[in-house]
Formats: sequence, C-alpha cells, structure tokens
Amino acid sequence: MKIGIVQISSSFSKQSYMPYSAGLLEANARAFAKNASEFDFLLPLFKRQPVRDMEIYLRGVDILALSLYTWNEQISLELARRVKATAPKTIIIAGGPQVPSDSRNFLRSNKAIDLVIHGEGERVFSDFLENPNRNSYINLPSVSYINHSGEYVKTENIEREKNLDSFVSPYLSGVLDPLMKAYPDENWTALWETNRGCPFSCVYCDWGSNTTSKIGKFSTERLFAEIDWFSKNKIKFIYCCDANYGILPRDLDIAEYIATKKRETGFPLIFSVQSTKNSSEKSFQTQKVISVAGLSKGVSLSMQSLDQNVLKLIKRDNIHQETFDALQYRFAKEKIETYSDLIIGLPGETYTSFKSGVEYLVKKGQHNRIRFNNLVVLPNSEVGSADYQKLHGIELVKTKAVNVYGEQEIIDDDVEEYQYLVVGTNSAKGRDWIRIRAFAWMTDLVYFDKNLQIPILIAHRYFGKSFHELVELFMNVTSEYPVFYEIKEFFENKAAAIQGGGTEYCFSEKFLNSYWKSDELMFMNVVAAGNIHNYYAEAKQILQSFLEKGADKKALEIIDDAIELNKALLKMPNNRVCELIPSRYNILSWYKKALFGEEESLGEGDVLYEIDKTLLFWNDIQDWSREVVWYGNRTGAYLHDNVVTKNATVSIIKSSQKLKV
Repeated sequence: MKIGIVQISSSFSKQSYMPYSAGLLEANARAFAKNASEFDFLLPLFKRQPVRDMEIYLRGVDILALSLYTWNEQISLELARRVKATAPKTIIIAGGPQVPSDSRNFLRSNKAIDLVIHGEGERVFSDFLENPNRNSYINLPSVSYINHSGEYVKTENIEREKNLDSFVSPYLSGVLDPLMKAYPDENWTALWETNRGCPFSCVYCDWGSNTTSKIGKFSTERLFAEIDWFSKNKIKFIYCCDANYGILPRDLDIAEYIATKKRETGFPLIFSVQSTKNSSEKSFQTQKVISVAGLSKGVSLSMQSLDQNVLKLIKRDNIHQETFDALQYRFAKEKIETYSDLIIGLPGETYTSFKSGVEYLVKKGQHNRIRFNNLVVLPNSEVGSADYQKLHGIELVKTKAVNVYGEQEIIDDDVEEYQYLVVGTNSAKGRDWIRIRAFAWMTDLVYFDKNLQIPILIAHRYFGKSFHELVELFMNVTSEYPVFYEIKEFFENKAAAIQGGGTEYCFSEKFLNSYWKSDELMFMNVVAAGNIHNYYAEAKQILQSFLEKGADKKALEIIDDAIELNKALLKMPNNRVCELIPSRYNILSWYKKALFGEEESLGEGDVLYEIDKTLLFWNDIQDWSREVVWYGNRTGAYLHDNVVTKNATVSIIKSSQKLKV
C-alpha cells in the first residue's frame, strides 16, 4: 500500500519547517496498524513547488493524506483535485485546523476529498489504514464523509488521548531521518510539542475549543530525548507549538536543559515559544533562562487588547492586566527585552480604546515592540461563526495570504492562498478601522522602528506629553511637511486597500523582492530616496512646534539634541564612519535608563558622543534592508551601540558642522 502525506509550509532561503504532523501520522501508523508491514510511505511533501510536479510525484499512491493550514489549504486542495482526476481510485483524506468541525459544505465543495479526520489524527489514521474501505468509515471515530447516498455523515468524536507518550515521536522513531538525508542542504526548523491543550477560550482562536481546555503532557524523559536529538542533528531553530509555554512548573526544567545543550553543543540556536497568558514566579524564571541563554529574540507578553469590555467580548477577561504590569517591570529590571501583541479588528474596540491601549503599554515600559496583528478568522473559532459575526457587526474581506520578509521564490504552477480579515465591527467601521490601522503603522514607524524613539520617549516621559498624542502629530500633518504627509497618505490608502481586498503586506521588488510591513516599506523608501535628512528636519519642526506651547528654551534644546543623536545612532547603509555628536545634555544615558524604567535627570553640560560605525556597516541597501529592517523587527536592534560618551570642552557644534573622522 503506497501512502503519500502532504504538509506544505512556507520555505525560503533553504529554511523549511519539518513536517511534524506528517511524521506523527507515519510514526504511529507504523507502530500501531496491524498491517504496517504493507505500508510504503513516500517522503512527505513539505514545501511549495509546482503542483504538476507534486502530482507526478504522487502518482501510484493508494492513500493521500493532506494536513491543511491557512498557508497551504488551496494548493493542497488543488493537488487533491488533480490526483483524483488522474487516479479516481486514490483515497484522499484531510485533517488539520482548516478542516471545519461541521464539514458538510467543505466536503461538498471539495469532492476530491473522501474523508476528513477531526482533532488528533494519530490513532484514527492508523485505524483507517487497517481497512481503508469506504464501507468501514462508519466504524471510525472523529471522521466526516459523504456516503454512497450523498448524505453527510459525522461519527462521534474520540476523546483526546490522556497519555501523550502513547503517541510515537516522529523524531525519536527515525521516520524523518530519510527526509533529512534526502535534503542535506536544508536548514530545518523543528516543530515541537511539550504539551497539548489550552485553558483559555479566546473567540479568535480554535486552540482551547478544540482541546476542551485541558492540558495533556508529554513526559520530561521523552522531551529530553527529543532535545538530545535536535542537538545531535544540529537543528538551529525549535518552534514550540504549545499554546502557553511556561504554564507548567516543569517548563523551567525543560528550558534549562535546552540552554545546557546549547552551551555544550551549540544547538539549538533559537527556542521560540508562545508564553503563558497568566504567569507565576516559575514562568518568569523560565523566560529568563531562555533569554539569558540567547535562545529567544524577545519574551512575548501578549494582551491583544487593554480594554476590559473588549476582553470580555473575546472571552479573555480572565487574563489579568496586573500580570503584564508585573512581568514587564521584572523583565525590564533584568534588562530582558519583551514584545507585546495587540489585535486590530476585535469586537468592541474603538479608535479611542485602541490608542489608549498602546499608550498604556508604552507607559508601563514596552519600548521594544508591539506587534499589531490584523484579526484573521479561523474556521473553527467562535468568531468564525455566522451568529457571532452578526452579533458584533463583523465585516470580513477575502484577501490573498502572503508571507512577510525574505526573498519570495516565484513558483510556476502555484496556487494562491487566501485568508479572511476583519476590516470592520460595530465599534469601528469604515474610516474608524482605517484610523486604527494607520495609527498602528505610524506608531511602528516613529517609535518601534527606533528612528524617532529617543525624542518621542523624552517628550512622553520627561515632558509628560501623551504618547498617542505624539504619534497623532505625524498622522495629522499637512502638505507643509511633504515627507510625513506622503507617509500618512500611504498608510491611510493602504488600509483602505485592505478593506477592499488588498494584501495586508506591501510587495517591493526593490527590497529583496519581498513583502514588507507598511511602516518598514515607507522607512526604506525614505532612505533609498535620500530623504532621511528631510525626514528628521520635518520631525524636529513637528515636535518642537508641539512643545513650544508653554515650553522653555531647555525643552526645545533637548528635543533638538535628541533628534540629532537618534539620527546619528540609526543604522544606515553606506555610512562607515566614526562620528562625533555633541549634545548639551546627557541624553543617551537618560534614554538607556528610561528603557528599563530607571530614573535620571537630564542635566546640562557639554557631552560628546563618539559613535563608531566602522565595524558594523552595510554597503548594499539590500543587505541593510535584510539585516537591519527585517531582522530588527523582532530584536529592535536598529541603533548603533558602539558608543563612547565623553565630557566635551568644545562649544556645541551645529548639526551641519558635525565632525567625522
């Protein structure tokens, strides 16, 4: 019996995700099916390639299994149609998050699919392979199909497995070894579970609802053995699929073991996790271990919204705001970078509540990154139901799903994927949704992309100005400020385009032939066009005009010097110099302490900053866009840190007379 499994993931620059689900299905079928000796598994298909090539590769298979996700649903279904057209007797089954719980419409729309499996598929797939006869489907649990009479049939769901160790590991069993041998130049990212389940029931997610909110665990012994396997096979990147890593006390032990293996063997390099929502001392220590070991690019502190009414509507009000406050303070004290998540398009969210939420996070110490995510509707989430959408006036648009960052490979005979974005609710329709989206991009540009963070943080924290009001200065500009006016217009037009079905990211052939966030594209365009000096000149006028009302000469001088310093610190292409930047105030020292919640007065006194840019530089704007703009999105490393501060005895030099050596 020849069997093909397809689990297609995004892949570029020879970096691919291991087909973990495919490995689970094969490993457990080989272990538990009574007729396992009859199985001939092809190597799983794991990345996008021409559909015709995949169809040719799969010719002759008796069984084809598809693992469906948002990023591969359409190409997988097209592959199923072609396989069925050339080989009608091939039995095609599907599973994964994109399979709806009620699959009657899914099956009638995709007639090539003979059977779908709901929930955990390891045992059901094994039982199916023992007797893949259409008449036996009714004896399988957790499946749906259209019977010979054209009726939709769904069998009773099987209970989730309590003893997760009863499932065979795809890593330890060796079923993925032939794939790795066949692709020796691939840089693999390992998908990994330490537990299954989620105690929360957020309406935009199908994690908690699909797992009945209970958490099952793989044994520590098994997990340690898998970590050894990752290290031995030089796996650089582990992506942990747990919904709430750090929620269990033993997660600290796992993190410490991974950190130990990295010290001993050099692998893995990165351990990426979704942090638990509510926290404890153990979870804090767990994240600290991951960060100190250099395994993380930032600790996730996800709120999604800061408005209590919104949190109630999305069933997230049992996640406490005080938890974020305490964790943000503690991580700042340890000088560990964090990032926060906010979702655009949640029911009940208004422009006012959204910008107030951003203000709160910044006030509480989030200076590294807020990830502003558009709400995407998943088929098995509560927000995916027609009743929920009607209740909250949710407006959806079908858009092409694209991957942000990295060179995008153009594949012949490919199939576009799509997603459903929320672009309006009862609380924020039309123009209001556009304002929220544009505000988020402008916040990213001027603050979290770090190109104006120093003067804005000073205006906010030192001079007591509202953060959202400072961001809105740049959103409300007129054509008097042409650089920022063009940026503002682009953000608003892009948001309107998304409402009309446009992609959520911006394609640029000029920059790595890739898709970018709107703020990043605007920043790169300013740099590439040679407008960075005008960008800072306009920013200075905008901020100083705002502060002039009631401000003294010192305030304007501080902002002036802060902008010049921020400009000099920003990593730029074609800028291999050692630059001397004078200041009338100890701005850099104040800024570095403010990032971690520490206090320092901005005292007068000539200071000279020597910024050495000779060791870290980019002669090519493509390398700069990749290594600074792309990589910096998570790490926040947009500014040079090779700086020496000296007491200056010289007079303050105007910015046009900066010394360069």
